[in-house]
Amino acid sequence: MFCGDINARIGKMLDYEIDIDTNLPARVPIDLIENSHGKQFVDFLKNTKLCVLNGRFNVKLDNFTTVGRGKSVVDYLFCPHTMLEMCKDFAVYTCRDMANRYDYAHLIGRRSKLPDHSLLKVNINTLAMSSPPEDLPQSNDVPNVTDIPRLNTAVNDMNKGQNEIKYNVKNIPTDFFSSEKSRNALLKRIADQELAIENQNNVNQYYNELVDCIFNEMNTYLPKIYGCGSKSQKRFKVKKPYWNDNLKRLWVTMCTNEKDQTLFAHTIYRIIHNFP
Repeated sequence: MFCGDINARIGKMLDYEIDIDTNLPARVPIDLIENSHGKQFVDFLKNTKLCVLNGRFNVKLDNFTTVGRGKSVVDYLFCPHTMLEMCKDFAVYTCRDMANRYDYAHLIGRRSKLPDHSLLKVNINTLAMSSPPEDLPQSNDVPNVTDIPRLNTAVNDMNKGQNEIKYNVKNIPTDFFSSEKSRNALLKRIADQELAIENQNNVNQYYNELVDCIFNEMNTYLPKIYGCGSKSQKRFKVKKPYWNDNLKRLWVTMCTNEKDQTLFAHTIYRIIHNFP
């Protein structure tokens, strides 16, 4: 499963080979505009046997993924064809929808504004998989969290509330990893990692050695910042004095009407273009 801001608008382009991938459900797009990134993205999906989830589920739960000066769909959830049957209840929620749902609109300051990208959500039912993939690791190859010393130490430090040590990476010295000894050690760890394909235990071992090599170099060359606790000193926003129940009702009504208007406008647009 993949998700991200692809910056591509695929419009009504097919993300599969129509004569080969005949088992995929049709996609009903709400953004009908296409761009060059969209064409490249569709070619990538076809070549890798991936398909987007946007537009393949309940139309009422679909929405634009970028809402600002304009409205478009540039954020996508996409997955292999064989995984599509496991996905259900795909939905797109704008930040305004989230502010309305979780009642934090009153925390938005006058100089603040909501992010223009939306939240993409999907439920994955792993029990719906028709047949398990052949490349799943065996039970004895699955790494155990307690087998990773660095992660185990970090978890214990957080539980104890100890202060963290951070490294100042703003001004990395030019001789960082430039010595012959450190370069050879790093190249050896990378080579071991590339060859460690027998089982997961070897991968974990060589990965930990690589991390130790990098940390040793950081301890030698990078200045440390002590006393960086996990507790944030940022003050929580308080409720705005002008916010009241009447404004809350007006906010909810505006969000609902705007969403209904968007769905209605693009339904008419699709009808006009599909039935000239």
